[in-house]
Amino acid sequence: MVGYHAKRAALAFSLLVAGWVGFGTSSANVPAAPSTVDARSESYLFNVYYNGKRIGEHEFRVLRNDSEIHVYSEANFVVRLLFVPVYRYEHVAEERWQSGCLQSLAASTNDNGEYFEVSMQPNQDQLLLSVLAPSASTVPLADSCPASYAYWDLDLLRRNELINSQTGAVIPARLIDRGVEELDGIAARRFTLDAQSAGVIDLWYRESDSAWIALETVRDGGTLSYRTEA
Repeated sequence: MVGYHAKRAALAFSLLVAGWVGFGTSSANVPAAPSTVDARSESYLFNVYYNGKRIGEHEFRVLRNDSEIHVYSEANFVVRLLFVPVYRYEHVAEERWQSGCLQSLAASTNDNGEYFEVSMQPNQDQLLLSVLAPSASTVPLADSCPASYAYWDLDLLRRNELINSQTGAVIPARLIDRGVEELDGIAARRFTLDAQSAGVIDLWYRESDSAWIALETVRDGGTLSYRTEA
């Protein structure tokens, strides 16, 4: 299931860069994307560690064009005990934003054998959030300008609620500025994202340009951390 969605997401992103965006629609109904002459492309590739041991990677690709943002992300983790895989995590997601509002989302996750599939799409004058797996449900969103965990953009992350792209849950959230500190020899501003039941996440952004460079949280009694190579 995840392999299929990964290929679909990669194809969608390549079409996006070429000037077309599908997001699950048929080719007859696909609108032309705005000119990419002034588009800005960002890439965030993180090494992922659990209790200091590298377990995989998580990559985010962001294409900005005027008020539109298109995002593709892919994560692959494997935790081994005595060289034997004891935990696997695979996640792919596509997002489309317009004027600071999340407009569509498609995500697929394999969390150690438990599969999740989430979709959000506009329907007439409202946005519908659907969980397709492990069990099916669809709810209209009360917020006409929702947001997901947009770690790659602090402005988009400053919301009272965030959509978890893995589970489809809408979670109350609060972003707290912890000030500037040194991280791996770099001056970085640390923020704490308090997502209540989803846990607390620390994020670091390079002070010189506000680029996202690190993440750290506690999962299953251990420390999960993201670090860029640069």
